[in-house]
Amino acid sequence: MLGSQTRTQWKSASRRSPRRRMQLSVVATGAAIASLWLIASADDGAAARSVPVIPSVAMLSDVPSHNRVYRASMVPLPDPIERNRPLTWTVEVRTAAGASVEGATLALESWMPDDESARVARPRATEELGDGRYRVEGIRFDHRGWWNVRLQISAAGVTDSLAFNLVL
Repeated sequence: MLGSQTRTQWKSASRRSPRRRMQLSVVATGAAIASLWLIASADDGAAARSVPVIPSVAMLSDVPSHNRVYRASMVPLPDPIERNRPLTWTVEVRTAAGASVEGATLALESWMPDDESARVARPRATEELGDGRYRVEGIRFDHRGWWNVRLQISAAGVTDSLAFNLVL
């Protein structure tokens, strides 16, 4: 008799288990949505002012080009990076073997892969500084999130591209 009672109790508990899991999933989803809403709404008033931020993730140093022809690094000025303000950066371009690339033509584009409504910046190289370094102006990060800065490098008849990624 005790054995049949235990089986009945176990069956009853196992039927409730999926419902309980569903309730917990709904609560967890609600908490996640509320957290994201709070994060998004905290950013609402920041569009009009410059805000210094430290990237939580950044791939800005010694990034290889897609076909492994070049390597490049970006150095933000000022440091830390500021949102909502056009920035001037230095881009250093090297060959895969490490030699500095002089006389290159650089084409840049920045955007937010996860947010198509974010303003797309068209930064441009404005000056060659020597030793494979170039001044780039007009990079702008208006929102928190994942940013991608595409760099196309053309030098000595060889063109390749790479992407810098950062999360602000």
